[in-house]
Amino acid sequence: MKRKITLVSGWGAGRGVFERIEKKLSDDFDFGHIPWEKCTGNNGYAAGFIKSSGKKTIIMGWSLGGLIAMQTSLEIPEMTAGLVLISSTPRMTADDGYEGAPARQIKAMAARLEKYREGVLESFAEKTFGGNGAAVEKYMEGSAGFEGGELKAGLEYLEKTDIRQQLAGIKTPVLIIHGSQDTIIPVSQARFMNQNIKASRMTLVEALHGLPYSMPDAAIEIIRGFKWI
Repeated sequence: MKRKITLVSGWGAGRGVFERIEKKLSDDFDFGHIPWEKCTGNNGYAAGFIKSSGKKTIIMGWSLGGLIAMQTSLEIPEMTAGLVLISSTPRMTADDGYEGAPARQIKAMAARLEKYREGVLESFAEKTFGGNGAAVEKYMEGSAGFEGGELKAGLEYLEKTDIRQQLAGIKTPVLIIHGSQDTIIPVSQARFMNQNIKASRMTLVEALHGLPYSMPDAAIEIIRGFKWI
């Protein structure tokens, strides 16, 4: 019987972020998808979605989606078979002794969305994918379906959410995959998760933040090699 993976994309991205990963793992796993924009204003949405399926699942999240995945696993550990956290974070913004994005930067992005939506998204995409024009284009295509309010709510969620003190409560097997060149979510945040989640393993890939788009084959190999108990 196939295991199930439930996907949660990152800010401004749709299910397409996992397109190549999903396609190549389809012989081994069944896939579902939770829209991140449904979760940022409703902490129980993802848990309710998974409960309604009636099947235990691995939750795979990219960036913001990884934060949602961790919160969901804490809420319904009995339905969580494992976590795959790609370019993810337990807290996006910087704190004393904790490296991260300045809160004012996230607030400024949210404030600019109403008038400069495309510019905000494109700037984020360029930092996420570097010079990979095809990946930037794909991201921009996927972001077109989101309303301004959804994008703003996603940024507010990233600015305010902090689950660092709850990480020890995650008991399920956790696979952390992070880009060594990530400038959106620094590697130090991946290491923090690895140090504070007992049943976790971390693998670094020479990549930027947009790892699922730019290096899906590397992620696939790591996921296949992980022992899902």
